[in-house]
Amino acid sequence: MNIYLQGLTMGLAYVAPIGLQNLFVINSALTQKRSRVYLTALIVILLAGTAFLFFRYLLPNLHGVKDTAPTVQTEQPVQTEAATTEPRIPCQDLSLPGGAAELTQPGYYFLLNVVVIPENTTDELMFTSGDESIATVDANGRITAVSEGKTVIYITCGDKQLTCPVTCQFEAETEPSTEATVAAQTEATIQTEPVETKPQVELKLDRTDMRLQVGYSTQLKLVDCGDLKPEDVEWSVEHAYIAKVENGYVTALQSGTTEITAKYGDQTVKCIVRCHN
Repeated sequence: MNIYLQGLTMGLAYVAPIGLQNLFVINSALTQKRSRVYLTALIVILLAGTAFLFFRYLLPNLHGVKDTAPTVQTEQPVQTEAATTEPRIPCQDLSLPGGAAELTQPGYYFLLNVVVIPENTTDELMFTSGDESIATVDANGRITAVSEGKTVIYITCGDKQLTCPVTCQFEAETEPSTEATVAAQTEATIQTEPVETKPQVELKLDRTDMRLQVGYSTQLKLVDCGDLKPEDVEWSVEHAYIAKVENGYVTALQSGTTEITAKYGDQTVKCIVRCHN
């Protein structure tokens, strides 16, 4: 309220003299000579300018208020740190050329060959076993048989998911019956011809792990085996639909991982074959 009254008083003090001055100038113009009128108007203008300067600049300073020009605060642009994370490249498709996994012995493994599109996706490829009491799977897609039964492996990459059926059906190792054993011993006793014994050599392959493109072939060679030839060795493959072997000559049939076994007498050596497109 005090501020309102003070402002009203100052307004009257500023406006009233101006009004009186205007009346004085008009009255002088009507009653006095022209030169007197001009002089009166000049004096009024000077007084009005003096009053304006007094109320505008001097009076506020007397009360300790400085007339400062208003400062315009401009909004500073917010500086954001440059993004350090790479843009996400989502997985668009998953495929499993190897199909289902069949394991015939505890501890046997099957390596899943998953095709991810695009190859440079930033989504993580994850594997999960539906029942780890039957088969387990690691972060690289390697399935290991635990016990007999059936389960599935869930393959997830971003929003895409696949399943791989797993069957663990172990081959029973049966001992020969007593009658068969006796018959075999009798036959060995009455056999008069000398039994051909295989030469004692250490069976060894030139590779234990290799990659092979689908449609191509390569020869597994025997190393430091003397006169032993590939034809003298028994060759077998774990998954015949992935690769085939004949006298150590391996051919990749489709993408996947399998194992080649070479057997000579009581010696067995193996080589992992990773077939790819």
